[in-house]
Order: sequence, then C-alpha cells, then structure tokens
Amino acid sequence: AVVTLVIGFFFAILTAQKRESLTLLHALGAPRRWLLANAVAQMLAVLLAGMAVAVAFTWLAVWGIRSGGGGLPVRLDVGGTARTVAVILALAGVALVPSALRVRRLDVTEAVQPPSLGGLS
Repeated sequence: AVVTLVIGFFFAILTAQKRESLTLLHALGAPRRWLLANAVAQMLAVLLAGMAVAVAFTWLAVWGIRSGGGGLPVRLDVGGTARTVAVILALAGVALVPSALRVRRLDVTEAVQPPSLGGLS
C-alpha cells in the first residue's frame, strides 16, 4: 500500500509539473492519445530505471554482506526478487491511473489563460 502511495504521489507531481506543457501541446493540435502515451512512457521509463537501480543495489548489498565474512546467512532468491518487481510494477499501474486521467482531461483553454498567482492579484 505504501508503494502505491509513493509512486502515485511521484506520478502526480510529474504530471503537475508537465501540465502546462501538455496543455500547450494539446492546444497546438497534439492528440490526447499521443499526450497520454507520451506521459505514460515517461513515467514507465523512470519507474523501470528506478527498479533496475534498486535491484542492482540489492544484489550489491547481498554480495557485500556475503563477502564481508560477517557470518550472516543472507540469500537472495531470483524468483522472490522477480515477484517483488512484478508486484511493484502492478501497484505502479494502479497508481498511474489518476495521473493518466488528469492528462486525458486537459483543458485547452488553460493554455491561453494568464498564469494564476494563487489568489494574489
């Protein structure tokens, strides 16, 4: 559950940061499908890169513990690691839905409005 929240917040922040650019691209004629595919591809690229780094560091840590001679019986199962990665990717898919819906509901009129100062005039 925590993984879904963290990944969901990351996707929400990424989407919020790119909202103006995506809205402008849509106003210039980019189809919603292309914007959505592009946003999802960027999020998945970041997620997969993060997973690769996490798995590499995990394997490196286990190797370091084993070679350190501390006597700790540490074993890393390839199947267990693959299942963990699969579960995190599935949870990321769930966390991706709200951000994808936000990209899908972009309003073109936002691209021509002056930026808001958060209630300050």
